[in-house]
Amino acid sequence: MSSKRRASTSGNRDAEKLAKKMKSQSDDVTQALKSASLPSEAKAMLLQGVPHSLTTFADERHSYQKSMVQMASESLSGVENTLVANVVAAKQKVDSFDQHQMEMAIPQQARANAPLIGTAASKWADTISAKMTLQQAGGPLKAALKEQKAGDADYNAAAAKSEKLNAAKAQLESMKAEVPSKQAVAKLQSHLREFDVEEALLGSLGGVLCRPASEQGDFEAMTLGQLNDKLAVKTQETAAGLAQLEPGKAQRAAAVAAAQGVHDAAKEKLDNANAALKAAESAVKDGEQALKTAEKSLHNFAGALKSAESHLKQEEGALAAFRSGPLEAFKFLESCNTPPPPPEPEPVAEPEDPSAAAPEA
Repeated sequence: MSSKRRASTSGNRDAEKLAKKMKSQSDDVTQALKSASLPSEAKAMLLQGVPHSLTTFADERHSYQKSMVQMASESLSGVENTLVANVVAAKQKVDSFDQHQMEMAIPQQARANAPLIGTAASKWADTISAKMTLQQAGGPLKAALKEQKAGDADYNAAAAKSEKLNAAKAQLESMKAEVPSKQAVAKLQSHLREFDVEEALLGSLGGVLCRPASEQGDFEAMTLGQLNDKLAVKTQETAAGLAQLEPGKAQRAAAVAAAQGVHDAAKEKLDNANAALKAAESAVKDGEQALKTAEKSLHNFAGALKSAESHLKQEEGALAAFRSGPLEAFKFLESCNTPPPPPEPEPVAEPEDPSAAAPEA
């Protein structure tokens, strides 16, 4: 009985030890799965289902637990791939360090900057030339505009007078059809005085226009006829004056248009030159920055290489730790079946009691 109890106690201790190991390894796997690239809902479901699924022996898992283990396997593969990619990138970074290449990059960039500086200087000269051309074009344009303003004054005055005459004629025709007010007649008389209409005719006009057409006779017809003749002569005179001034106006407009065209072309040339200069100066600035970067890279070569090597070591350590830790633990838990029961201890024969075997005296 004592041997059986010892065997049972030993079996229980082994089972407890295995359960603790499985729980610890399951926690490591769950922690590693937190870095898996999964949708938030899928990751939450996985982190909730994996601990119980992995602490259940493989031959005792139901279908849902099996699916959790399969999902965990795929997710851990993704984590491993990410860590491998990080190691590859870090190694490529280390391999990219070439001191000789960095040393050669400085004179190469300096040679590349030389023509950029020359181009910028040429573009600057172009802007100076364009500014001078624009200034030169500004003088003739200003003179042409001034001449146009002075020369067009007579034409504009004549055109304004013609418009005023046409307005007075239209107003007169309106008053013939409908009897006007005294104020309207007085205003028309004032306008007509500007066209040298005789006072006697203007005086008669007030009485004529204030009489309805049905009541007008020979006197009214004569008065209106004389006024129409007078206005017709003034219309011809105004038209003739405008016609005489028209060629000069057209000539001045053509001169302004030509000067404006030259000025606009010069302005466009300056705008283009400024844009080209800006682009050239930007290229020089970029080249200078590239040269500074090359010099800085060479100056920091040792430190940068050491930093890159340190980063590579960290990434390699993270990959090794993952493989020897969570990944190895998962592989054990993934296929861990129910352990067989401990063997029954063989019975041990009890020694005979010598006193029981002795004969009686």
